[in-house]
Amino acid sequence: MEVTGKLDGWDASVTRVHDPKDSNPDVQNDVTITLQRSKGPLIFDLGLCLILIALPALALWVAIPMALGATSFFPPFSTWYAAMLFAIVPPRNFFPGSPPPGSWVDQAIVLWMLIALVVAMSLFVIAWWRQRDRKQPKKA
Repeated sequence: MEVTGKLDGWDASVTRVHDPKDSNPDVQNDVTITLQRSKGPLIFDLGLCLILIALPALALWVAIPMALGATSFFPPFSTWYAAMLFAIVPPRNFFPGSPPPGSWVDQAIVLWMLIALVVAMSLFVIAWWRQRDRKQPKKA
């Protein structure tokens, strides 16, 4: 058996475990092929996970004080929240191998990030609702 070629994003090593000249019938394999993810794609994956975690963390960091009335309401943030909701899916597809729907990335990170962003946007809407009531002009 001859092993040649290259697999992007993976480190491959071949170890001979049996000498082909030795005719031992108990040995099933001549070589062992070991595949291990390269460090580059792993670091890239980690960076994408950090980005996906940072987006809702920042959204909640801004939305919670607004909902509690600790900071003033700033209307242009509504577009920021909407943009973040749509910004979660494209980085998910940048992962090497473009993981299929339902993969660990979807279950462990993407789904929870979307939930956190929806919570942040809901808090923002609550803050808007409270601010809207305060600024209504009184009728004469």
